[in-house]
Amino acid sequence: VPLIIMAVEIALVKNYTVEFYDSKKLVVKSGILSKHEKDYSFDGLSNISVEQTVKGRMFHFGSIKVSVRGHWGCDLRGVLEPYALKAYLEKFEV
Repeated sequence: VPLIIMAVEIALVKNYTVEFYDSKKLVVKSGILSKHEKDYSFDGLSNISVEQTVKGRMFHFGSIKVSVRGHWGCDLRGVLEPYALKAYLEKFEV
């Protein structure tokens, strides 16, 4: 049973792809069997928060929430090195 739970969690981590274009566009791709893609355009970020469980700290993954000046929020789970991504995103924070 623990191996099945671990396999499901690995699949969920591999579920997301986040791409940035010209510091003004964020594309989130998700899905294992069926694929989903969301495009977000922004002028600047207003808030970036990171959450990590004990297991996430051990294996260097976590969740990150990005808010853009009251327009929308983007929640990403299973992000590898979430604090490195946060440091990168803070360059665009207003």
